[in-house]
Amino acid sequence: MKKNLLVLVLLTIVNFGFAQYRIEPELLEVMNEKSDEMIRVNIIMKSQIDTNILKDIASEVRGRDERREVIVNELMRFANSGQEALMEVLQAETKRGDVTKVRQHWLVNAINCEASRDVIYEISQRHDVATIAYDKDEFLLWDEKMEKVEASKGLTQNITHINADDVWDLGFTGEGILVGLIDTGVNINHVDLVNNLWDGGEEYPNHGYNTYENNHDVEDGFGHGTHCAGTICGDGSSGTQTGIAPNAKIICVKVMDNAGYGSASSISAGMEFAIEHGADVLSMSLGIPNASASVKEMLRAACDNTLQIGIAAAVAAGNEGMLNISFPVPNNLRVPGGCPPPWIHPDQEINSGGTSCSITVGAVDYQNQRAAFSSMGPYTWENTSYNDYPYDPEIGLIRPDIVAPGVGIISADPYSNSGLVTMDGTSQAAPCVAGVMCLMLEKNPELTPEEICYILENTAVKLTENKDNYTGSGCIDALAAINNIEGGDVVIPCNAPTSVTATTIDEYSISISWDANDNAKSYNVYRNENLINNTEETSFIDTDLNPDTEYCYTVTSVCEDGESEHSEQSCATTNELIIPCNAPTNLVALVEEDLADFDFKFRVTLSWDAVDNAVSYSIFMNNELVEETTTPLYIYGTDVEETVTFAVMTNCETNESEMSETLDVEIVYQSIKEYEKRFDFYPNPIEDYLHIVTNENINKIEVYNVIGVMVLMNDATSDKINLSALNSGVYFIKIKTDKGTVVKSVLKS
Repeated sequence: MKKNLLVLVLLTIVNFGFAQYRIEPELLEVMNEKSDEMIRVNIIMKSQIDTNILKDIASEVRGRDERREVIVNELMRFANSGQEALMEVLQAETKRGDVTKVRQHWLVNAINCEASRDVIYEISQRHDVATIAYDKDEFLLWDEKMEKVEASKGLTQNITHINADDVWDLGFTGEGILVGLIDTGVNINHVDLVNNLWDGGEEYPNHGYNTYENNHDVEDGFGHGTHCAGTICGDGSSGTQTGIAPNAKIICVKVMDNAGYGSASSISAGMEFAIEHGADVLSMSLGIPNASASVKEMLRAACDNTLQIGIAAAVAAGNEGMLNISFPVPNNLRVPGGCPPPWIHPDQEINSGGTSCSITVGAVDYQNQRAAFSSMGPYTWENTSYNDYPYDPEIGLIRPDIVAPGVGIISADPYSNSGLVTMDGTSQAAPCVAGVMCLMLEKNPELTPEEICYILENTAVKLTENKDNYTGSGCIDALAAINNIEGGDVVIPCNAPTSVTATTIDEYSISISWDANDNAKSYNVYRNENLINNTEETSFIDTDLNPDTEYCYTVTSVCEDGESEHSEQSCATTNELIIPCNAPTNLVALVEEDLADFDFKFRVTLSWDAVDNAVSYSIFMNNELVEETTTPLYIYGTDVEETVTFAVMTNCETNESEMSETLDVEIVYQSIKEYEKRFDFYPNPIEDYLHIVTNENINKIEVYNVIGVMVLMNDATSDKINLSALNSGVYFIKIKTDKGTVVKSVLKS
């Protein structure tokens, strides 16, 4: 019994050692510290949905609302299917008290729960789990100072700075647009906001939900979300107009506690709630600093899939711009602010990668000078499963995308139902951009996140010649953005594909791949400046090429309004044609005995099928090299009965083949004895004549006495031998034919 127990313990150690890599190091440390406590974890499933599949699904539907419904349903179906087996385990452990507070995510295929150490070990051995990570509470905000101000009739300066009031004069105020405010909650009694809150009905009486505590308490205990809400849609009831889109509505999603702490799971759940309940835009003035690999993976996947749903998010870059020692580039931004944008700017195309919903926002003052606290790029997604936007020597991911006023921003006071306060930060710049998105969507509700991002960046007030890591593409201009939506339509330029790479496959084929261009309907592939293929994929295999030949390729995007310029050229050379050196086949051996024109008793003729590119052949007998020949033939002679083993190897110009299959050849007299049956002698004993009956061609007849002396030779062919001159006794008749020699003994009476 002890032996069996030892084996079980050893197997457990081995299994855990193999699966331990699924547990993030930080979680292992927490498990050692809290061996008897329940630990909150994110279980990220190995299977994550392919965004290309979602793109294909989205291409088949019409309209923003239908796209949302179809993609959300597909994400939920995928997650439920992938989590089903693990959920059965967690439900069983819940009954035993080893698991609590299970929350399934669908925006990213993951499960959040509190679990015991033993359950975490058990889950780590599952092959459907990619990572188990500590769902750590992080401070998601910044120490932003708040100062009270007196309300006065008129508009706040950020509104006029970005020309939002001029957009109102055109009749666009954000009417009918719903913003998911992912933040610390909202003072739902503030007069500037009370008329602009989402109606959640009896199910959600407080106009939103608390995904940190999983309850209906959305009160802004930290004093941050209310100020952001006022920047989006404060309607001026307090006396001062603060909202960029004063007729938009907000859905209050509280993802932090009253101290400003939250986690990757509470953020993801907040995004899910807002999307499920109809948000058209997300405003996210928060972020996780120095994010772990699992946090990056989880929030990037959530932002990727939000993009496919058709929703853009205004995300704060962060306030670590003056803390580059603690948060050095390329980690000066927080996540999800470090996630890529929906549209890739031409300045980014030399180091392009994936996209997501995150339009990252930095802060400027009213002179359009970058606020010193505003976090800066670049960011990188190396060392994650995305492995894009490499940094050093590459340029990484340019962050932010856009800037907006973030210094001295007046908005709703979280601790007063009618007061106003000023705050500084990228937290104040991001809701300003969210408000402009509302104005744009009111003019054209079918705008995609890619189109919104393109318009915002290309109509911004340029602060530098190129998009950079301090102020992005410039300061947002609401009026220019609205005017760019001509007739409600937006045309994104048809840019050439990036990262075109030609890769040799073999002597006749080359593979060409490139990064997707979101507004391309298809791609044209050119070989040596000649069009050879049109495809909707982002790769193509060129076949039927010549060996050892260089081919150069470019690719163009085919968009609704035409074809782009050609991409940069990429060349590859097909492999040199090398004919394989094949081993000989069909080895055959013919054994012949006592041939008149051969010096040995036995002749073995070995042959095989010729190999086309053979220079010579090496013949091995009994594993030893005996000869090399240029023809598929070898002759071996011997005087003894034996069994030999032959094998042959082909020698080609550049290499040699493997050894052929072996052939065992038995060399014995059995073949002659079988041949003797074809001859008949009579009479025996004889008197004067011996008659030979055979159909074989006789060349010579010799007669020997018992001591081996030849006494008679007959060179002529004959079927009768005259033995009358011989004395009585035993004689041996040796008959030589075309096929061999036969010896018969006879008695002379």
